[in-house]
Amino acid sequence: MEYLPNGSLEDLLHDKEVALVTPSRSCPSWARRVEIVAQLARAVEFLHEGCKPLCIVHRDLKPSNILFDSSWKLKLADFGLAVSRRHSESTNQPAAAGTIGYMDPCYTTSNKLTTKVDVYSFGVVVLEIISGRKAIDVARSPSSIVDWSTGLIGEQRTMEICDVAAGLPEYFIAGTVEKLLYVAARCVSSNPDDRPTMGEVVAGLVGFCGPVVRRPDRVRMPGWMDLVRRKLKRVRKKRDDGGQSQRSKGKLLLWELLADITLT
Repeated sequence: MEYLPNGSLEDLLHDKEVALVTPSRSCPSWARRVEIVAQLARAVEFLHEGCKPLCIVHRDLKPSNILFDSSWKLKLADFGLAVSRRHSESTNQPAAAGTIGYMDPCYTTSNKLTTKVDVYSFGVVVLEIISGRKAIDVARSPSSIVDWSTGLIGEQRTMEICDVAAGLPEYFIAGTVEKLLYVAARCVSSNPDDRPTMGEVVAGLVGFCGPVVRRPDRVRMPGWMDLVRRKLKRVRKKRDDGGQSQRSKGKLLLWELLADITLT
């Protein structure tokens, strides 16, 4: 068995005591949330399309079954309800199985099992990652995260869905989060035919999640800019130590800076 020290997505989003004990598992940043969505999409896509001619339907995608190793690599767990089937084949099960709040309503009424069952659950998990709200919360109205969030998305009030504990997303990441919400809304569509495949989801995420996921913690300046900055500081210090007038400093600053860089 593999040791997964960073626990589950359930802990990360909802367990405040864990956050107090382990600061690295406190409220996730928006960049980390986007990375989690991207990793989860790739994992589910592999189950559906990476084992041809068979595909695997997990049937129980939820935060407690999404775990992280020491490097925050995502691992899907608990395949106890998983079913393997051939592509383009619908399998009738004696009874629908899964977790309330994450189960596709169409599956519970028809028992018709397709990969769109996992697509629905994926959409619910994405809504939970972005909102920080549980799939079912009887203390709120509406209690279903799907009913609550899709209503706001339809009214283009997407920022009201974002987890206030993480602060509102800003700049370019705000657009990424908004697009993720629209993807999630498609995934939880009441008509399975209107839902994308996980391959389509991953293809879409590559287009607008890549810059966020790959963005470094610190933005490094190009080498020449860093050189200019260091030379500028040295020239300014030299002028200050020389006690020259402000006017003469200004005249000599650019000249010495350019000369200094040329000689380097």
